[in-house]
Amino acid sequence: MFFDMTFRSLWRHKTRSFLTGMGVVLAIAAIVSLGSISEGINNLVQQQLKFESNLISVTEKDDQMSFSTGMPGLGSKIPKEVVDEIAQIDGVATVSPQIMQISLDNNLMVIGISLDDTEIFDLQNIDFTAGGYPDEGEKELFLGYQAAEMNKLSVGDEVLVKGDKYVVSGILEEMYNFVDYAAIGPITDIADTFDMEDYYTSLSIEPADVSDSKRIANEIMEAYDTLDAMTSDEALKMADEIVGQIRLMTLSIGVVASLVASIGIINTMIVVVLERKQEFGIMKALGAKRVVILSIVIQEAVVIGVIGSILGIFIGYAGTEGINKASAFPIASVTPTLALFSLLYGILLCVVASLYPSYSAINVDPVESMRET
Repeated sequence: MFFDMTFRSLWRHKTRSFLTGMGVVLAIAAIVSLGSISEGINNLVQQQLKFESNLISVTEKDDQMSFSTGMPGLGSKIPKEVVDEIAQIDGVATVSPQIMQISLDNNLMVIGISLDDTEIFDLQNIDFTAGGYPDEGEKELFLGYQAAEMNKLSVGDEVLVKGDKYVVSGILEEMYNFVDYAAIGPITDIADTFDMEDYYTSLSIEPADVSDSKRIANEIMEAYDTLDAMTSDEALKMADEIVGQIRLMTLSIGVVASLVASIGIINTMIVVVLERKQEFGIMKALGAKRVVILSIVIQEAVVIGVIGSILGIFIGYAGTEGINKASAFPIASVTPTLALFSLLYGILLCVVASLYPSYSAINVDPVESMRET
C-alpha cells in the first residue's frame, strides 16, 4: 500500500521528482566516472606487478609516477653502459632492458625487449592466436589481443610506429593484463625507431635469490644517483599510495556533488511533508504510529535514490567508455565493487537528506493540520 502512495506522490509531481533525481544522477555519475579511473589504474598496476613479480624495476629518478599508469620508465633514459655494470652486482642473475614508448600514429603502447629474455616475463608460456615471435632486424612486432582488436590488425598487416612501417608477426592470446594493449618488438628495432640506441627507459632485474632483492636495489641506488630501484613489494606500496590519493580526490569531488544533490532532496522532502501535512495528521488521528509515517517519507527518498543511482551508474559507465576511447589504451574500469558502492551511496545520501523532513512529518499535530484545511 505504501509503495503505491509513494509512486503516486512522485508521479503527481513529475517535474519536481525529475529535477531532484537528476541531482542524484549527476552525483553518482561523477563518482562512477572518476572512481573508474582509480579502479582502472589500480587494476593495471596490480597486473603489471604480477607480470613482473619478484623482479627489481629500475628507472631514472623522478620517473616513479609512471607506476601510476602501469608503465614504469615511460620517458626515462638509462645509459646503455649501466646494464653491464649492474650485471656485475653480487646476486644479480639477469638484467633485461626495455624501451617503452607511445606511438602517436595510432596511440599504441610500444615495448622493445630482448627476445632472449622472454623467460623473465614468462612470455615463453604464452600462446599466439595467430603467427609468432618477430625476427630481429626485420621491423616486425607482435601484438597483445586488445591492441590487435582495437586497431583491427591481423598477422601480416603493416602498422606505423613513429612513421616506421612494421609488420605484425603474431597476435597473443588474451592475458587480461597490460600486455593485451601493447605492441612488442625486438629492442634493437624499437631503439632505432625512437632514436634510443644509447638509452633504455627501464631495466628489469632478476635476482638469483628473491631474498636479496632489497639489498640489490639499495646497492643500485647507492652506486647511481640518477636511478631509482624498486622491488615489487615497494612498487606495490607506492602504487597503493598513488591510487589512494586519486581515490581521495574522487571522494572529494563526489562529496561536493552530493552536497548539491542533498540540498535538492531536502527541499523536495520538505515540500512533500508540507503538501501532505493534512494527510499525515489524519493518519495520526486514526492511530497510525510514528514509524509508519516515517517510513512513508523515507520510502519516497529511497525510490528517488535507487532510480537516480542506477541512472547515474549507467551515465558514469558511458563517461568511462569516453575516457577509454580518448586514452592511449583503456584504463578506466567500472568494477562491480564500484557500482555497488555507488548504488548504496546514492540510497544512503537520499535517506540522510530526508531525515529532517521525516522528523517534521512524524511531529505533525493532527488537530492543527485539520484546522489548516
